[in-house]
Amino acid sequence: MNRLTAALQALERAWLAGGMPHTDWLAPGLDPVEAERLLRSNGFGAPDEALDWFAWHNGTTANTEQVRPVLGPSGLEPLSLEACFAERSRIAGVARQSEAEGAVLDEDEGRLWEDGWLPVGRDVGGTLLTLDLAGTEGGQVPVRRVDFWDVDMKKVRAKSLAEVVEFWVYVLDSYCEWSPAKRGWDLDFAALPVDVRRRGDLI
Repeated sequence: MNRLTAALQALERAWLAGGMPHTDWLAPGLDPVEAERLLRSNGFGAPDEALDWFAWHNGTTANTEQVRPVLGPSGLEPLSLEACFAERSRIAGVARQSEAEGAVLDEDEGRLWEDGWLPVGRDVGGTLLTLDLAGTEGGQVPVRRVDFWDVDMKKVRAKSLAEVVEFWVYVLDSYCEWSPAKRGWDLDFAALPVDVRRRGDLI
């Protein structure tokens, strides 16, 4: 079993151990052959971590009565691969319009959105968990959290998707409790060690 698949299985165990009532809100996985076909036909590479991610679960179902669909403690909702393409098209259009109006990042006068980026999760504020499918190494995928209000949005937050999921598992196991009222996680941010707090952009 590879590192990402093991981490995703640990994530589901952490959810249930922490009080999440079920995981029925997760859709079935996507066959890796089909996922690769779709990625390549839309102009993306198909690194192992991307295929493993969608083979795990391909977005969500409608069964969210007791559970708000959230990946990590902070509330990232996973997207199906088709929804990823739609979100990528939408946000790339927003970026092009902003660039045409003269918007640039302070440290980089290049593009606001790169062709190889694919969002796979979205929070209520619009921040996107984004894979860099053009920057892969050994099947691992660099991860960003893209928010046009954040001047550091091009910063690589993790060298692999497995690293992100492992961090979620650690924080969920140690610092979170399930809130039935919220249908989501209560995170005791004040209890986080300083080194973990500094990596809060992964939460």
